[in-house]
Amino acid sequence: MSERLRIGERMHERSVSSGSGEGALRVDIDGRSYDVEVCSSGGGRHCVLIDGKLATLFTARSPEGTWVWWKGHSRLVADAEREARRAGPRSAAGTSAGVSPATPAVVTAIMVKTGDNVAEGQTLVVVTAMKMETCLVAQLAGRVRAINTVVGAKVRPGEILVEIDRCDIVPS
Repeated sequence: MSERLRIGERMHERSVSSGSGEGALRVDIDGRSYDVEVCSSGGGRHCVLIDGKLATLFTARSPEGTWVWWKGHSRLVADAEREARRAGPRSAAGTSAGVSPATPAVVTAIMVKTGDNVAEGQTLVVVTAMKMETCLVAQLAGRVRAINTVVGAKVRPGEILVEIDRCDIVPS
């Protein structure tokens, strides 16, 4: 089965089929194939083998889709067709983005302020969870529209901590 997903601000084509072993899957994303096997899963924590390499990722469901935290980055993964139906004809997809933690956490630093120009990948907020710091980064270049948190705040997946509007201004 093939479907369109939005991961962050980018659209991707994904299909999943049975893999070579029991519990193994063959996942094709944008024409690239991966052998995936879930080793263990529970409470939003997943240990998986991706092309033979062990990876740990965390997930949390929200009304917008599923937040996935992997390798220090969080991404919202959403069904593009469902999103388009829900948004209706007035949708301006791709013109703004929000930054949200992948797991419950505490804000330890806010690296930007409202009105700042930011580059894609720039650290916006630092959070800590289970004695581990994570940098939440901009998913697109643009201007910070709003900061919806403070240092010391307890935050949850799906809470938008920083809102960014896409713009053509390159940060200095």
